[in-house]
Amino acid sequence: MYSKARRTMSTTALSLFDALPLLNAGLRGGAAALLVLASTVFLRAPSSLPSRFGAALALCGIIASLAGLPPITALDPFDPLVALCTNACVPLFWIFTRAWFDDAFRPRWIDAALGVGYTVLGLILWLQHEAPIAPINSLDLLSYLGGTAFALHALWLAWRSRAVDLVEPRRHARIGFILILAGIILWLTWSEVAGRISGAVFTSTITGAIVLFVGALGLLIILVGLRHADMFPIPADTHSATPDQTAEALDSTLARALDRLMTEDRLYRDPDLTIGRIAARLDSPEYRLRRLINAGLGYRNVNEYLNGFRLHEVSEALSDRSQAQVPITTIAMDAGFGSLSVFNRCFKVQFGETPSVYRKRLSTIPGGTSQH
Repeated sequence: MYSKARRTMSTTALSLFDALPLLNAGLRGGAAALLVLASTVFLRAPSSLPSRFGAALALCGIIASLAGLPPITALDPFDPLVALCTNACVPLFWIFTRAWFDDAFRPRWIDAALGVGYTVLGLILWLQHEAPIAPINSLDLLSYLGGTAFALHALWLAWRSRAVDLVEPRRHARIGFILILAGIILWLTWSEVAGRISGAVFTSTITGAIVLFVGALGLLIILVGLRHADMFPIPADTHSATPDQTAEALDSTLARALDRLMTEDRLYRDPDLTIGRIAARLDSPEYRLRRLINAGLGYRNVNEYLNGFRLHEVSEALSDRSQAQVPITTIAMDAGFGSLSVFNRCFKVQFGETPSVYRKRLSTIPGGTSQH
């Protein structure tokens, strides 16, 4: 996304738009200042995976704001750093989105490989683009399409998981937050394409500066509004928030009805169960049920709450020697897991070992009872 062409403006453009370079510099400087304030929100939050990735994203964004400034000889040694941070913003945004909206998310090697690969590709392209307006080649197109894919995938993840999010401030702000960030990435990416094709690089630079400033302002407003104790997971226990035992949050009548629905009716066995369907069965407003499960019972995600019952049933079945011949897949599906990969991941997080190892270990214990 960053090329030397964006740091170069023709003398003709300078003569025609004497005030625009100052506007460009002012907007980018303002965006950098706003991102400094945004980074403090992440840095002052309890240390967690999303807060650390959010801080890294904001800090890279501060440096990336320098891209598109008029050439300054004193800053030339920092051009590689600007290029690095500009390209790193895209995969950092992608991973931050997944970490913030999925408390169980942990980056895998494939995530790191994709992020590093995209950043390295951007650096290679930056080194190649010596001309003010370099022709778009196949590697350029791969970079543009890759950045677009990262942004669109983050948007899709934010939309897909909104219904199961129980942290109200985060749930209400997620779409606006992701739309702003994805919009910045998509605009900067494709406005650069348009500028390189048409030759209007300076116009692309100015519009990019405007989008960057407005987007940074919007992000800061959202982050300040989200300054909530439950915005990020608590480091000591990333799988549950601290329960709020106030009468309003606990709602004992609703809590008893919900417990009966899960322990007696075993409604959790339905793999397609949603918070809306549970609320309908309880004849309760959905917001009261969300508040109960989150603030009253200490869960940040509906699936996390339901999977707790499912994992308990599975662990009981695996420790039951009379069910030793029942396939683990059958037990998991009967308990309500709709995906074997989700089941295996949740089980390993909960018990620290795979279901097959768990069953084999318990088979050697007299009585076959669980030790967890």
